[in-house]
Amino acid sequence: MDYLLDQLTWRLNGLLLDRHEAEAIAAKAFRDNMWATSLGSDVAAEMGRLLDRVEQVQSEGGGFYDIEATFASLLSLLVPLLPYENISKGPVRSLADEGEGGRFPPLRREIVSVGQAVQSELSRRWTLTDLAGIAHLSARQLGRAFRESYGLPPMSYVAMLRAKEMARLLRDEPDCSVEAVGRMVGWRGRSHAREKFTALLGIGPDEYRRRARGLDLATPGPDTAETAAEGS
Repeated sequence: MDYLLDQLTWRLNGLLLDRHEAEAIAAKAFRDNMWATSLGSDVAAEMGRLLDRVEQVQSEGGGFYDIEATFASLLSLLVPLLPYENISKGPVRSLADEGEGGRFPPLRREIVSVGQAVQSELSRRWTLTDLAGIAHLSARQLGRAFRESYGLPPMSYVAMLRAKEMARLLRDEPDCSVEAVGRMVGWRGRSHAREKFTALLGIGPDEYRRRARGLDLATPGPDTAETAAEGS
């Protein structure tokens, strides 16, 4: 995050008061925003190669500039996929203001309220009707607004928030089973949590936890017994 804020400060040199204003812009622009997009096979392959390279350089104790150059190449592929607007060519005194001229399109207030409600009660069994009621929109209007803001439907957004929180809990609560962590974020049972987490992150929760802890994938963990069929 520090690196990205430095890059934002550098790119908007002359438009910002200081680095703290860059942080304010980032917080307001992205909030807890997510953006779902489909990558072409060539772009996905190149991103994977660059991420592998960053990990390799880090594991070998490589130099800062090698990592920075590789990461910059990754950003060059990522930035065109982000939903932001170009900076206005007119005079801009401060991009952190609420007025026009900002780099990123603002989230609609009703969409922010939905996100805040879901995060405050993540384990609740949310329905599309619940979310539409919070936003005071019809289900159809809410779906359109979410696609404009996040690039995905409302219930997919809820699932992504759950996966994000589950990943945090898997890292921070090593003694909690996958089933327990899954129920904390609103997924029913061990199998359901595994299925959803794996579908969204592309890696199972047990494997994710071991990698996050820097363990070999064959290292037994607290959830090893849960690889058996549910109910056994």
